[in-house]
Amino acid sequence: MSKGRLTQSVEKQFVESGEQQRIVDTLMKRLKESGWEDEVKKMVHKIIKEKGIGKDGATAEAIFEELKTPSRRLVSNETKQEVYQMIRKFVADQMNLDVDDI
Repeated sequence: MSKGRLTQSVEKQFVESGEQQRIVDTLMKRLKESGWEDEVKKMVHKIIKEKGIGKDGATAEAIFEELKTPSRRLVSNETKQEVYQMIRKFVADQMNLDVDDI
């Protein structure tokens, strides 16, 4: 199986098995627990207060672009590592490998 087909197969199984949703749910739970969601909301409100919203103010796309990097920085290393390990374990299981081999 080519690398591209293997990737597609693992991605398909990732979604169909429900593992993707389980990881998303875990991530959202950790973000709420850490206060990340509240911090991002504060940043959005600040941008809207400063720039307004709509045609002459901030658009949803502009707010997203402005917050993408700072909001990612707010995610704890522990949360990033937990999600990364969950994904690694899934891939290792699908390929019959030890998680330390990938």
